[in-house]
Amino acid sequence: TAEEALRSITSPGTRVQSGRFELDFEYREIGGGREHDLTQLSGSFECGCKADVPKFDIAVTGHNEDGYRDKGDDTAYRIVSTGEKGLVGDDEALYEANQGPFKGIAAIRATVASGPLANQPDFDVARWVTDPRIVGTDTLDGVEATHVRGDLSARRVASDVVKLLRADSTSAAVDVPQGTVRTVERAIATSRVDAWVGSDRVVRRLELRVRAGDIPRPLREANDAPRGSFRLSFRLSDVNKPGLVDSPGPVSSEPAAKGMGAGTARAAQTNLAVGALLVNSPTSFAGTTGLVARLLNAGQQGKGAKQSAKAVADGK
Repeated sequence: TAEEALRSITSPGTRVQSGRFELDFEYREIGGGREHDLTQLSGSFECGCKADVPKFDIAVTGHNEDGYRDKGDDTAYRIVSTGEKGLVGDDEALYEANQGPFKGIAAIRATVASGPLANQPDFDVARWVTDPRIVGTDTLDGVEATHVRGDLSARRVASDVVKLLRADSTSAAVDVPQGTVRTVERAIATSRVDAWVGSDRVVRRLELRVRAGDIPRPLREANDAPRGSFRLSFRLSDVNKPGLVDSPGPVSSEPAAKGMGAGTARAAQTNLAVGALLVNSPTSFAGTTGLVARLLNAGQQGKGAKQSAKAVADGK
């Protein structure tokens, strides 16, 4: 059924331990300076135990504009995890990343995999979608996939996330402002989801389109108009095939900041740590939402990534 297909997005029929993926996130301002931002990630991953840091090789490209008539900045880099070491660079050269945050992520994963977040019940995606319906079938990645479409309820999504964060009783719990659900419901004008779920109950493609009609001022850049459209596109292929992450090749002895530029190296190392945490997360989608909220909270209270990682791993 459409509801069963939607639930498979966060609760697949079989554990996905390897694959290739493409993820695009696009924002277009409506009115104002008509800003257009785009982030694209593509690559492959392999995972062992959920407590282990996954292997992956991911290319990241982005285009970011700022304000009226800004031509924008383009960025491109590569983040690689061998499971034991993190590397950043591009197709021509790789550099050893700062291993402090990377090792901190390993500690977090091991702690979370054996803690209460690992047993956090997942979100019911079918509850979020109003009037879900099957609109056809397609063959994707060699399997027959059911195409489901429906409107996403901003109120139900926000209610479930707020309930999760407020139920987190750790000292790193996030203070959720009063009226958050109403703010989200007012900001989101329309939201539609399309999902293609294989006969093995693994999602092969996901499209989310959101139109915002009244983005609150604190949640947008100073020069942005209150209206905009967002699109998220995800594709998964070669599910559970072995040998998808190749050997990274030679690593330069130069510092990453020298070879890539300081700004790009910082961005690459940040997303390397994010990938090490989120790929094959040690908990459910809902638990991961709580984990990320804890980490952001610890980052605001701590003095750096390494200290924040230790604080979260220690349950603080």
